[in-house]
Amino acid sequence: MTQPTPPVQETEEHLENLARLHRMSRTAGLGTTDYAAINVPAVITAVLGAASILALFDTIFLIIPVIGLLIGMISLRQIGKSGGTQTGYGIAGLGLSACLFFSAFTGFKLYQARIQYQTDVEALTALVRSFGDKIAAEDYPQAYQLLDARFRDRVSRDQFEQFFQEKMKPYVGKMLRMESNGHFFIDVAADDPSIRMAQGICIVDLEKNPGGEPFRVDVTFRYAAGEWKVFNIAAWFPVQQPSVPTGS
Repeated sequence: MTQPTPPVQETEEHLENLARLHRMSRTAGLGTTDYAAINVPAVITAVLGAASILALFDTIFLIIPVIGLLIGMISLRQIGKSGGTQTGYGIAGLGLSACLFFSAFTGFKLYQARIQYQTDVEALTALVRSFGDKIAAEDYPQAYQLLDARFRDRVSRDQFEQFFQEKMKPYVGKMLRMESNGHFFIDVAADDPSIRMAQGICIVDLEKNPGGEPFRVDVTFRYAAGEWKVFNIAAWFPVQQPSVPTGS
C-alpha cells in the first residue's frame, strides 16, 4: 500500500496570486476604461448637438436642441449610475453644450423678432392714423408725403388728390377716419434685409355709408431708409398692367 501524498502547503506568494485573480474577476469592466462601454444616449446627444445648427435657418428645427438637452440629461444620469461600466461624459458634455448654445441663440433671435414686430406694429398703427387724419382734414400734400417713393412715382400728387375729391367724395363723402385693426403681416425683402414689407387691413369711416358697416381696405406698407411708408392701396390706386400688343 502506498502512503497518501501529504497536501501541498500553499505559500504566501501563491495565496497572494489567487487573491489578485479574484479581485480582477470582480472588478473587470468596473474600474478600468478598457472595459467601459460608451453610453448610447451620449452619442445621440452629440449627434443632435451637431444637427442643432439647423435651428439657425428655421425655428421649426428648434425641436432638435430641445430633444438633445433632454437626452443629454438622461445620458449623464445613466453614466453616473453605471458604477463605471459606462463612459461618455465628454461626448455628452459637447452635445449638451451645442444644444444649449443653439437653443439659447435661436430663442434670443425669436425674442428680438417679437420686440421688432411690436415696434413695427406701433409705427404702422400711427402711420395709418396720421394718414387718415390728413385725408380727413383734406391736407392732401401732407398725406402724399406719407406715401412710399415708388407709390409717388406711379401716382402723381394731382392724381392722388383727384381720387378723394372727384371719385370718392361725390359718392360716399369725405373720409372721416382711418384706423388699423392692429394686425399686420410683416416680411423681410429677400433682396435687401434692411427693407421690410407689411400688409394690413385698415378700417375707414366715410361720411356717407350706405351699408352701415365700416369700409375695409387692404394697405401695403414698405420700410426703407428707417421709416414706414404707405406702399400701395390697391383698391383705390390699382397698378396698371402693361398692355400686350395683339397681332393683326
